[in-house]
Amino acid sequence: MVDNYIIEINLEKLQKGQLMNILRTLIAALLFSFYIPTLAAASPPEKVIVDTSERMLDIIRKEGDALRENREKVYKVIDEVINPHIDFERMSRWVLGKYWRKATAEQKSRFTKEFRFLLMRTYATAITEYSGEKIKYLPVRFKTGDTDVSVRTELRQPGNPNPIPVHYRLHKLNGQWKVYDIVIEGVSLVSNYRSSFSTQIKRGSIQGLIDTLAEHNKKKRAG
Repeated sequence: MVDNYIIEINLEKLQKGQLMNILRTLIAALLFSFYIPTLAAASPPEKVIVDTSERMLDIIRKEGDALRENREKVYKVIDEVINPHIDFERMSRWVLGKYWRKATAEQKSRFTKEFRFLLMRTYATAITEYSGEKIKYLPVRFKTGDTDVSVRTELRQPGNPNPIPVHYRLHKLNGQWKVYDIVIEGVSLVSNYRSSFSTQIKRGSIQGLIDTLAEHNKKKRAG
């Protein structure tokens, strides 16, 4: 049986520690741009990031106060604007690693659903805690026919002269470019979660991890 207490503590550490910083950076990059290439010159993967940035920024400008006061409204915006450009199934598959192959179809579906909401909760916190970061988009190494591309950016924080490299890894799925990982200063979002969840599964089971994620998400949404 999975130790629910240990998982609960570890999830809180993920939320408050390095992964929170990574996801805050992700949201800053999606919301606010220091430099945005013109869409005519941008590659298709860049357009995904640029279009999302501009749309989110417009919503923040018009509804910022309402979003800070209503978490459900933030979830709705995230679901409409950001989530369509993220490949949650691929992220979930990579996060579970070898355990994905051992999971049942129902477990895969449930894990993807709960992992998706775990990320959404963190996105929501990052949106409401935005503190003025700016993003510079760097040239993308892209050629016609590519199906896996990194969109490279630099995060510039107020008071810090040293930019933080942020790379979005996208792949082409059914004709659309989807984000499946974010790498910040060489640290992969997917790899971080994989390490933590692997430890929890070894101590218990895949089902135990899924149940605890579901319970944790339910409590956070209710609270």
